[in-house]
Amino acid sequence: HTRAYVKQWHANDEFYLKYQDKITSSFVDSSVSKMTLDLRNYLIHRGLPPSTIRERFEIGTNKPPEIKILFRASSMTDWKGWSSKSKEYMKEHGSHFELKPLVAEYQNLVSSFYKWFSSELHEMHKNELEQLEALKRQLSNLRRNSANNWFKSFASLTGTG
Repeated sequence: HTRAYVKQWHANDEFYLKYQDKITSSFVDSSVSKMTLDLRNYLIHRGLPPSTIRERFEIGTNKPPEIKILFRASSMTDWKGWSSKSKEYMKEHGSHFELKPLVAEYQNLVSSFYKWFSSELHEMHKNELEQLEALKRQLSNLRRNSANNWFKSFASLTGTG
């Protein structure tokens, strides 16, 4: 979504370069991002890899049960679709890697990117946004005054005012 917007409206300006740099630093250079995308492709083409579910219940406490889904990295390495960043991620996480932290880290990357993107656009269009708010206030005042004038005119025509 952001790519199409930036390409259409900022293809030849400074923001395009800032956007490209942010995409690179947030996603292209990120082993978490690459692993998430490659794992999605793996799941589509190969199905669910061998996995382990670890459960932990602490009886007599108010703690909720802890459930972890772990994928066995060694059973997935024969697939040719892994990027070097994904291989690096699996190597760093040993024989098994947990799905939840991967998804949480990716969600943080995406959220952080969208906050940056929104902030940049807001700053870039600050004047236009201020003008829009001023126009909204003017329109609201016009509507209020118009409604008041209509009621006064109606009251004078009907003799109720």
